[in-house]
Amino acid sequence: VKSLCRHLVDAVETIARSQSETLPITIGLSGGSLIQQLSNELPNFKEKLLPYSSRLRFLFCDERYVPLDHQDCTYFGFLKQNLFQMLDVKTDNVLRINPDLTLDECAQDYENRLRDLLN
Repeated sequence: VKSLCRHLVDAVETIARSQSETLPITIGLSGGSLIQQLSNELPNFKEKLLPYSSRLRFLFCDERYVPLDHQDCTYFGFLKQNLFQMLDVKTDNVLRINPDLTLDECAQDYENRLRDLLN
């Protein structure tokens, strides 16, 4: 996990140096045990990531179709561990599903927002 976090920080720094200061840096997150592991280790790299906090945006690669405050929700898992708050990442920079839609509508909405976000 430490190696993963080091690699993540190196990638963020490399991307930040190679592109305009106004372009976002997008990171895809999965759930499961990664939530706890990243939440425990990334604070050790906080000082290196804070200069880029306004540019960091997160999306989820394996979100479950459950309410956003459900224990099986990847977003809620990271939120509960205060990862985004610790990195000073605004809620608007975290792409979440809309579980108020039907499953098919939710999947289509998330796909459309991903397409817009990633051009």
